[in-house]
Amino acid sequence: MKNLVLGVAFAMLAVSGAYAASPYATRTNAYSNLAQNYNRNYNISVAKPTNDSWYIGLRADFNLLNWTNKYVAQSDMPKRPDDVANEFSFEPVFGGSFLVGKNFDSWRLDIEAGYIGYFEDRDNQTEFTLQIPYAMLNAYYDFDIGFYLGAGVGAAMPITTIDAPDFADGSDRKNYGFAPMIGVMLGWSWNLDDNVALDLRYRLAGLMGSSHKFYPWADTNTKYYMENKIDFILDNSISLGLRYEF
Repeated sequence: MKNLVLGVAFAMLAVSGAYAASPYATRTNAYSNLAQNYNRNYNISVAKPTNDSWYIGLRADFNLLNWTNKYVAQSDMPKRPDDVANEFSFEPVFGGSFLVGKNFDSWRLDIEAGYIGYFEDRDNQTEFTLQIPYAMLNAYYDFDIGFYLGAGVGAAMPITTIDAPDFADGSDRKNYGFAPMIGVMLGWSWNLDDNVALDLRYRLAGLMGSSHKFYPWADTNTKYYMENKIDFILDNSISLGLRYEF
């Protein structure tokens, strides 16, 4: 009889332990399944370049330009007018660029050809325009989290136009400049699939300006000229682009 009681007691303990363990095991499996579903459904894949692969890309830019037009008359001009300076701050223009590059593990190197944008200003029937195509060689370092830093050097071609109804016929109204250009960049990129990455970038770039001589007097025999000097142009650029890796 004593042995029978002990056997029943051990059996009850075993059954109660099994029932006690079952909710714990159920909860553990539920948490594991929830974590797996979250990772499968909500995992964000940051863009990490493949070593030794090539890529091409396109960007759409929103640029804020800063510069000063300094109008200076010829130094030996009789009754020489005073110099005039027109400042332009954070003027919005839209542009874009095309790029081709190569991945080197965590580093990227690309050539970017772009157009910063077109600006137009009218004042007292005088029209001034500025547009800036450029080309740069850029180097980037990609971190594991999708964040990257970069720097670039290159050249720009500021194109300026100065025009008014009473300007002398034959005046050189358009000028093509050449300016060294440098920039620093930071951004974030993430994969849309195995080959395509979406890229958000900020760039702070600076370039030397240009000098534009023009003859504003209607008398074509007058040899005196005015000159617009742009010493420096600062560009704040935010761009959104796509890169295709192959």
